[in-house]
Amino acid sequence: MDEAPKIEMGLFRRFKRQSGDFLTHIPEQRNYMEWFSLMQHHGTPTRLLDWSHSFFVGLFFAIAELGPKENGELWVVDVKHFDKRIRERFPRKSDRRCAGDDPNAQVHRSFERMFLCATPKQFVCSMNPYRLNTRLIIQQGLFLCPGDITRSFGENLESHFATQQELDKHLRVFEIKHKSREALMQVLYRMNIGEASLFPGMDGFARSFKDVLVFPNPEAMFPPDSPYVKRTWSQGRQ
Repeated sequence: MDEAPKIEMGLFRRFKRQSGDFLTHIPEQRNYMEWFSLMQHHGTPTRLLDWSHSFFVGLFFAIAELGPKENGELWVVDVKHFDKRIRERFPRKSDRRCAGDDPNAQVHRSFERMFLCATPKQFVCSMNPYRLNTRLIIQQGLFLCPGDITRSFGENLESHFATQQELDKHLRVFEIKHKSREALMQVLYRMNIGEASLFPGMDGFARSFKDVLVFPNPEAMFPPDSPYVKRTWSQGRQ
């Protein structure tokens, strides 16, 4: 993990140099958040972790790819609590502008002073690029950005909680049993939360076909008492 900062900058430089032919908008050279957001969006490994302001969008991502017997987890954190710990780690306001005056890191030195300093500190900061893409808007997305990528995300996150009581107050983990997955997916489907709505375009449309596979039988999607169904499925098979 000690080589992580060097690897990160290598990927960052290579992506900027080689992605121009595929982008409709090219960010400024040192606009770190826009570049990292694009890298994350298209599948390049980055320090960013995708989260959502929406509990229900988060629930979808927590269970969408679960195996038949696999339980899931939905994490809910108080991102405002992060600011308190960040202020302790960065006494000078100019060194923590991403957690205050410049949350989109539009000034490149804001990002460099917090995340690319010679002696990185463990923390997590919620951030987004100033220019939001369609997927971020639809998913009500935000990124959690760890300060020290030589350490795991969990270690960076734990640095915000000095006591177990503090952790219990600002972090919730909901365990989702695999037996509940089908019912929850049906509820989300009826709320129009699925692959097609969260991933606009051909990819989301194609992937949405697997959403209907979570229903154990046709009646789960079209109940017999629905006004759109004139007869029950059992009657139709007689």
